[in-house]
Amino acid sequence: MLVHSGGKPYECPECGNRFSQRGSMKTHMLVHSGDKPHKCQECGKRFSRLGGMKTHMKVHVDERPFQCAECGKKFKLRGTIIKHMLVHSGDKLHECPEYGK
Repeated sequence: MLVHSGGKPYECPECGNRFSQRGSMKTHMLVHSGDKPHKCQECGKRFSRLGGMKTHMKVHVDERPFQCAECGKKFKLRGTIIKHMLVHSGDKLHECPEYGK
C-alpha cells in the first residue's frame, strides 16, 4: 500500500533519504557503511548490491545478446547498446548550455 500511496516512512539516519520499504532502506545503508556482502565467484570483486554483482558477472561470459541493427556490433549490456546507438543518430546526451557542444 505504501508503494501506491507514495508514503515513505523509513528514513536513512545518515543522509535523510526516505524509502517506502524497510528492506530498501537497509540496502541503501550499505552505501554509508561501505559493506560489500556480495562477492563475484570468478574474480573476487565485492559489491554492496546484488544487482551490481549480477551485472558485473556479464564481464566473465562471452555472450553478447544485444546487437545493433545499424552496424551489427554486439554488446553484453542493454545500456551499452543504447549509448552506442547515439553514434548512428548523432544525438548528444549532454550539451554545454554556454557553447552548445
